Amino acid sequence: MALDEYNRKRDFKITSEPPGQRPKRKAGTPLIFVIQKHDATRLHYDFRLELDGVLLSWSVPKGPSLDPKEKRLAVRTEDHPIAYADFEGIIPKGEYGGGTVLLWDRGTWEPMGDPHAGYTAGNLKFHLNGHKLHGGFALIKLKGRPGPAGRGDERSWLLIKERDATARPESELSITADRPESVTTQRGLDDVAADRSRVWHSNRGQIDAAGVAGAVKGPLPKAFKPALARVAKEVPDGDGWLHEMEIEGERLLGEIDGQTVRALAGNGRAVSAARAKALTPFIDSLRMLPVRQALVDGVLTVLRPDGRTTKTGLAGALARKQKDDDDKTSGVLTYFAFDLLHLDDHDLRGAALEDRKQLLHRLIAAAAPEAPLLRLATHISGGGAAFFAQACQIGMPAVVSKPRDHRYTRARGAKTWLITRCTDARPAKAKAKTKAKPAPKDEASVRLSTPLRVLWGDLGFTKQDLAAYYESVAARALPHIAGRPLTLFRCPEGVGVPGAQPCFYMKHATFSVPGNVARIKLKERTEANEYLYVTDVSGLLALVQMSILEIHTWGSQAADVERPDRIVMDLDPDPSVKWEDVVVAAHLVRHQFQAIHLESFVKTTGGKGLHVVAPLAPDLGWEEITTLSRAVAEQIARGAPKFFTTNMAKAVRKGKILLDYMRNHRGSTAVAAFSTRARAGAPVSMPITWDELTPDLDPTQFTVRTVPERIAAQRRERDDPWARYFRLNQKISAEARRLISAPP
Repeated sequence: MALDEYNRKRDFKITSEPPGQRPKRKAGTPLIFVIQKHDATRLHYDFRLELDGVLLSWSVPKGPSLDPKEKRLAVRTEDHPIAYADFEGIIPKGEYGGGTVLLWDRGTWEPMGDPHAGYTAGNLKFHLNGHKLHGGFALIKLKGRPGPAGRGDERSWLLIKERDATARPESELSITADRPESVTTQRGLDDVAADRSRVWHSNRGQIDAAGVAGAVKGPLPKAFKPALARVAKEVPDGDGWLHEMEIEGERLLGEIDGQTVRALAGNGRAVSAARAKALTPFIDSLRMLPVRQALVDGVLTVLRPDGRTTKTGLAGALARKQKDDDDKTSGVLTYFAFDLLHLDDHDLRGAALEDRKQLLHRLIAAAAPEAPLLRLATHISGGGAAFFAQACQIGMPAVVSKPRDHRYTRARGAKTWLITRCTDARPAKAKAKTKAKPAPKDEASVRLSTPLRVLWGDLGFTKQDLAAYYESVAARALPHIAGRPLTLFRCPEGVGVPGAQPCFYMKHATFSVPGNVARIKLKERTEANEYLYVTDVSGLLALVQMSILEIHTWGSQAADVERPDRIVMDLDPDPSVKWEDVVVAAHLVRHQFQAIHLESFVKTTGGKGLHVVAPLAPDLGWEEITTLSRAVAEQIARGAPKFFTTNMAKAVRKGKILLDYMRNHRGSTAVAAFSTRARAGAPVSMPITWDELTPDLDPTQFTVRTVPERIAAQRRERDDPWARYFRLNQKISAEARRLISAPP
């Protein structure tokens, strides 16, 4: 009964969450209980009892019942501080416990006997005196209940109603269904979710400005003049400049000070009350940033399907956003943030622009799941003349250039922003030695046509954004992708974009494939065809130029194509299968691999499924590896035929998980680690640890906006969940060979 686990999962240096401290309470003060309805990865009820200065906590998937015949599973979770008992609001998606929290019931409780002895014995009985729950209840610990890893799970309890005057049959009164409302505000979950005025950041404080050169401790500035750009006749040259496309829209600054969030106009003054009301979608999105204080500079605009920005229709886009109108045919309301002036008691105006942008990128990525309206205004370093020529060629109005070491000021004589308009500029010649940074030399030859073309309509995520994503994850992604024959999913006009042509798979080279993508001739049934593969970052960016939204790889290297170097077990659940069952299934596959002396790794697929992958020394051929993977899958399916199948026919898969071993057949592919998926939200196939794979994991949290932040936090190799994958040289064991040679 300690708060160590609660504290371990949070950073209290600058967070406004209550730290795990035990309050002093007067003798005789009644003990409190609280039940919070929590719509996170899945809907459940957090049942909390005060004892010894903390809230003992259980997660009850089905919630409490007044029927003594109903034995509700209650999974013990970490203790929470007493201050948490009053919380009702939103934890942003992607953060620990992300979802909507409704205060469903609260009151006082009285233990029946010694609560410490009852808890230790696994038989805790008590009376509740709440608004919805009354009378006797018991929490009974289950002994030896198997957990996901097949061993006893010490966390599993049962919540049971005692047989007393307050008991009611479930058929007569289902308390959770009949009384779904908040005990304090009478609201439902949807109403709480729609109210962005109360946001609880479980990861607030993870982005710290204290170590940034030029940042000084200080309050939010009370009065200041936002920086402005001076008109230039040509784009400045040299590596000391950052260049951005001009964004047409309304200049706005977002000021966050605790629960107070304001929109400031381009002159630095607060907008009128009427304008603030109209800007509610923008202000609510700012609340999703994991900060206590911040001052963000940017432009609110409408991002059109062709990738251009416009101020026209901004009022209509704001109105549609407030009505939850999902019509994006005329464009997506977007706030492009390009500067960060203050972060949690630190004035950043004296820091270099490049450092401010890095902090801003992390903030936007952290808020992305709950605030798609917020976007980072991307830039290139150096190469201004070439960038300007490209911008004008695709119809952009201007380029804004900023010194990379710029201190935020409007003082005379200081380095300033420059804006070069396509209609006013003199032709400028780029110096031969100038190259874009930070891209390595092999990336310089990859130029994106239509960089602002929207590839994910629901996010307004552009081709330029996708290139930035792959640049940020390349060090982790390339070992999984480079050198392997590919099957690609191409969406020339994006996905979820109104009027876009259909996406399609491609595996053979065509004349339109950039030269950065390598080719190899592979024999097929009747003829040989050219397949594609990449070797470096420039190859990845060439795929982006082709609007490739999914990368699928063979199970072998192009240099040794007939000998696979991995086994992939694809767990493909029927839509009716619960996520927790998929988790258990993956652990079963892992144990089956262990039985034949193969260590395996797990990753999400960008959907509800999982891939369990065992790396191999490339010794055997495709037929043997396919036979082995089929044998493993069929062993699992025979052991639990109600839950698993190896039959791909849709008719027999209802309510089951398909163990798809055919990913290991010659020519078959599996979506690559770190590849994006052409689905709403731009999910990513993400390598994770086995410890992370629990029923509480939300696989949808891994997206193009959140994954770079996760990788940035895993600075050391040992932080990589798959660090051992490429060091293993696993041979096929005698047990595995017996499976291969066994009759079908």
